This record gives sequence, structure tokens and C-alpha cells, in this order.
Amino acid sequence: MNNKPRFSDDILSQGISGFHVYALASCSFLSFASENLASMLGFSAEELLSKYADLVHNEDKAEFEEFIKEISEKPTTKTIKYRLKKSDGNYIYVSDTTSSKVDADGNLKGYSVLTDITDIKKENENLKFLIDTVACGFLRYTC
Repeated sequence: MNNKPRFSDDILSQGISGFHVYALASCSFLSFASENLASMLGFSAEELLSKYADLVHNEDKAEFEEFIKEISEKPTTKTIKYRLKKSDGNYIYVSDTTSSKVDADGNLKGYSVLTDITDIKKENENLKFLIDTVACGFLRYTC
């Protein structure tokens, strides 16, 4: 009898940032949500399976739906940036890179890594404020 721990389960659930799997069919949905993604958003993994698409910010829904449509058409890899609502009501900016492929059963699935980019977005917004409000020539900055 083999009693070795399954490290692959731990890696998928906790080691890969925001890992989740889309079942890409005529009606796409989340078929797996990692513990890492659940803790990032403040929901249980089971809750995310039924409500993930509802957590996408209203202003980002059309772009998110187009993204799902594109990865559902054929095996491909695409990245999208959008906002997700956390359990506390706040939104985070995320970058979602998904590779879709046909699994052994002939079903198209999207394997996704999602990263919280909120801090980067907020830094860029602060820099944009400087660009918009400071007259040219008085301030020069580099990143």
C-alpha cells in the first residue's frame, strides 16, 4: 500500500497563485478552485465554483465573457486583467492567464493562474495622477 502524500494536490491547491480550472462548454463554469484562490477572495473553494463569474466587476464582465468565449473556441493561451469582488466587498485587480486544452475525455478545459496585481495598479494610478496634474518640465521621474 502506498502512503506517500500527493504533493501535486498541495501544489495545485496552495502553491500556484490563484489556480483554478474552467470547464469550457456551451455554458462555461469553474470546475475547480484552489485553496489559494479561496483565501485570496475570502470564500470557500466550494462557494467559488458557483459564484465566480458573479464576482467579476460589472465594468469588466463584457471583456471577461469575451475572454471565456475566445479560450472556449480552441486550445490557446490568453491573459486578461479584471477586478474581482472579495467577501468583504472590496475589489482586487487580477491578472488571469489561462491555457485551454482538450483533456483525456475530450472536454475542453481552461487551466488558470490568477495573480493579485492590486498594488501595481494602485502605483500606476498614483503615477498617472502626477502626469495629469504636474506641468511638463517641472518634474521628471523614472520607474
